[in-house]
This record gives sequence, structure tokens and C-alpha cells, in this order.
Amino acid sequence: MKYILTISMALLVLNTLVAQINSFPYIEDFESQSNCGTACAGPCNLSGGWENAQNNTQDWLVNQGGTTSLNTGPSQDHNPGSTSGNYLYTETSGCTNGTANLLSPNFDFSLMTNPTVGFWYHMFGAAMGDMHFDIDTGTGWINNVIPSWTDNVDQWKYREINLTNWAAFNPNVRFRVRGETGTTFTSD
Repeated sequence: MKYILTISMALLVLNTLVAQINSFPYIEDFESQSNCGTACAGPCNLSGGWENAQNNTQDWLVNQGGTTSLNTGPSQDHNPGSTSGNYLYTETSGCTNGTANLLSPNFDFSLMTNPTVGFWYHMFGAAMGDMHFDIDTGTGWINNVIPSWTDNVDQWKYREINLTNWAAFNPNVRFRVRGETGTTFTSD
């Protein structure tokens, strides 16, 4: 089995802007991204201002359909909800106990009131790791702007985060989604 911390992020940034993003709502469903294999260490070169951090122990990968390990990950993406749609995930076959850092483009919230970010995620596998959501307001990363979370449920779930307090420091922000993989391949 593979450990894939599957975060099919159909990232919906409500009342926010894009890299430099400044037109809202901004929606990224990763459908324009090219699939980049199943090697957990990558490389997976993303586009549109999205990138895998250079100091990763592994990369977020673009995938379609289900994961290659039984009882892990989704069987399809969230939007458009088919096996031909793209999502990002972390592969754990051969790469356990690692960290994948997905970096967003820069968002300019200067014309926004009460900016929020919403995203869909899927975490299914017996040895699932943790997800973290961080923000950089120009003075360095603020880790865990919400408590980290884990799951082992075969369904897509939605999460929304109010960014008003952080955007007040600096309206130009960047997000980081840290996926920490688990101890076996059942954490894709």
C-alpha cells in the first residue's frame, strides 16, 4: 500500500487575489497542471505560480484517477468529480515520514475585506500523516494558522480559513500547505 496524503485541493480563494493575484474570486483546481508521475521525491514542476518548495523531502504530485496503492487516496478528483480530473497528492511508497511543501502564488488582499481561503482535501489511508496550513505575510512563515489535522476517511472534505487577522499585517500573503506523510505506504 502507498501512503498518499491526498490533498486534492480545488483551492478556492474567496475574496482574495492571484500571483501577484489580485482578482477575485480566485479558483485553482489544478486541471491545467501536467501529471508528474508517482515518484515521491519528484520532481514535479507546477505552473501558475504554484510550486513545490526546494527543501522538500518529497513533492506534491499531480494525479488523475485513483492512487496505485489499495485503500489509500481518492478514486477520483473532487472537481470535476471524475477519474480524468487532476488533484495533488503525496506519494508514500518508498517515501515515508517525509514532508511536502506546496507554495501558493502571492495574493494581494489590499482591496479585500474578510479574505478567506477554502479548499477540498481527501485523506484516506491507515497510516495517514498530518496536514498543516501556514501563511507568510512578508516577515516569514507563520506555522499552523489553524491546528494541524489528520483523517482516515474515504471522502472529500471542505475546509475554510478566515485570513482577516493575518492579512491585516500585510495584504500581500502566500500560503504553504505542508503534508507530513505517515509511516507506511498507506498514507498516500
